[in-house]
Amino acid sequence: MNINTKKIFLILCFIICTTVLLHIIFFKLAEKKNSHFRQLPINKTFNRWALPAQYNNNTQQLDCYRIVTDDTVYIAKMAKNRIRKTHPIDPILDMSCDAIRSRNYFLLEQTEEDSEDDFPFAQAKTIYKDYFLLEMELAATYSPKNWYCYVLDTKSDRLFKRQIRALAKCFPNILIGTERKLNNDGEGMAEAYLDCLTMLAKPHRQWKYVSLLQNHDTAIKTRFQIMQILKWLDGANDAEITNPGRRINRKLDWTVSALSLFHNKTKMAAFGSKKIVMTKGNVAATLSRQMVEYVLNELDLTEMLRRLNQVEFGRDEYLFPTLNSVDFIGAPGGASQICIEKRQQVEQFTRAVVWVNYSQDECASRFMRHGICVFGMEDLGINFIRWPHMYANKFLPEFDLGASVCWYEALYNRTQFNSREEQLAMLDKQFYLQLPNVRFQKFKNQLLLSKNQSNGLTNLPSNKELMHTSSSAADSIDNNIKRNTPNKIDTQTNDHHSSISDKFVPYPKFWPKNNWNYSDCHPKLHLIKPNCLKVLCLAKNQNDFGGFSVRAKSMVSNYSGFLYFEVKIQQGRNLCVGLATKLMPLDECIGRCVGTYAYDSAGIFRTVGAANTKAVKQPKFGAGDIIGCGVQLATRQLIYTKNGERLNTANVFARQNDLCPCVTLKDNGDMIEANFGPNFKYNLQLLDLQDTNKENYKN
Repeated sequence: MNINTKKIFLILCFIICTTVLLHIIFFKLAEKKNSHFRQLPINKTFNRWALPAQYNNNTQQLDCYRIVTDDTVYIAKMAKNRIRKTHPIDPILDMSCDAIRSRNYFLLEQTEEDSEDDFPFAQAKTIYKDYFLLEMELAATYSPKNWYCYVLDTKSDRLFKRQIRALAKCFPNILIGTERKLNNDGEGMAEAYLDCLTMLAKPHRQWKYVSLLQNHDTAIKTRFQIMQILKWLDGANDAEITNPGRRINRKLDWTVSALSLFHNKTKMAAFGSKKIVMTKGNVAATLSRQMVEYVLNELDLTEMLRRLNQVEFGRDEYLFPTLNSVDFIGAPGGASQICIEKRQQVEQFTRAVVWVNYSQDECASRFMRHGICVFGMEDLGINFIRWPHMYANKFLPEFDLGASVCWYEALYNRTQFNSREEQLAMLDKQFYLQLPNVRFQKFKNQLLLSKNQSNGLTNLPSNKELMHTSSSAADSIDNNIKRNTPNKIDTQTNDHHSSISDKFVPYPKFWPKNNWNYSDCHPKLHLIKPNCLKVLCLAKNQNDFGGFSVRAKSMVSNYSGFLYFEVKIQQGRNLCVGLATKLMPLDECIGRCVGTYAYDSAGIFRTVGAANTKAVKQPKFGAGDIIGCGVQLATRQLIYTKNGERLNTANVFARQNDLCPCVTLKDNGDMIEANFGPNFKYNLQLLDLQDTNKENYKN
């Protein structure tokens, strides 16, 4: 018995020890595996929203990264069997606050970046269906410092209304306006927006701009990007200005007196005989807080709204475009109707809408509803990422629910995992600064500043007179400001050579109106419209010696003299700038193919098959640097510059004539912006001087 007892005891000890050891090994392996998952590139691992059960299994199978990075083969495969909402009634969801937060990713506290830059904005949105999409849309761009106002359609089903009201109870910055009867002809829309604006304009609700939106409008910019775009507006409103057409009854008396437009009796007496000329525009608009407060406090819109409600169709397209453009109304941030008189349309950029008469490339899904493109997964990588608008219309879950899911995830991940600098680098600043309404607002601000600093201007001209003002008058105002504020305004710019005209430069020949060639661009690169000067890389190159390249439209052989262009590195540290032939494959890196020449960010001048066959070590470059590349066509000598300093290229020559400006990007998120002249960081006046004084080169 003693022997058997010992055997049993030893067997039990062995089993226990083995079990403990296996548990230790298992947990170690699990910890290692979890550690591996934590180290995965978060910009490639999208967090998946928890959709209602009937959709969740299908959407979990989508590879959203491949869709957003425009993997055309994968998209074509998935588009054959799209995930669609098949039931007209929204699913029943747990609407407790904990459940709402658990199935989404709401930013509940301000981040350090949010608190550093206090520029809150608001949304006023008319809604009627698809609650779970509205919840995802809110979560993707939510910030506790912004404000959100919803107006419900009286015809919406009870479940939808309960869900929206439950959502509002969970967030103190969500407001619900009075229910309105909303129709496709525009009925109730203007009143709905005014309801929201009245609620939002309470003094304790702080915001700078508000966007007027509709049910299926989708944000295509992050909240940081929207905030920066609104800053660039600098007080200007964004509202479309077009001819009103024949819908308005012109036989009615549209004078200020007949409309009782102003609360102020003095203004009524001054402008009573003035006639309101109606303006038509897109429903979507973005208005400054000053504009909103002016409309609510200074104007009586009762009679105007009554008349607009008699318009049979599109009655919601007149109110805010008119208030923003009528000259004597004097709306803060307003424009003028002079563009209508000149038969020129001023478009809005608040919301992108692709109509049936647009290019097919603008509607990659090829699906139209009521003459408007319904976006699908085909549009995410090729269109959404390059459009300058803040929002787009529309997604419909009954057409492509998967596209909505993937886009909201991409937008959330871009917000959370890309730095603020990376997000802002994707914006084309010059596009926004050159908008007519922004330029007009800047001119008005300059004129007001000049008036305050000089006794020469006693009364400000009207908006129409300002629009008629020539550029020479604007220059005189600029000069007036500079004369009166010599110590307050720095007249120098970063581009110290910007005032140089052609007559001071020996023989500069620029590529006239040149830009990157859309048809000569690697599919993993996106050219940002409208001018196609910015290039964004959408994937990581897996080939150490390859890359994603794009060439410019014009070639060196088309011109004579000296050719030069510059590239600003907005994001990235592994790229090349230079010249390439048309024969170079777009998946190759310039400088590594015969007949191509490049300045590599690693600090190397790369040439193959030229007089210089060795890599010449030079300064490295990366984000924030401005790299220039040029060629003396008479001698074929290449010229490279970094941040306005010419580098030593005494032994670097090109043999080919058929060369194009070219860049190669290699990493996801890399971004550059080209400058084809005439204003460069490098001072072209130094060209001949440095040719004769080689010690001026930066080594």
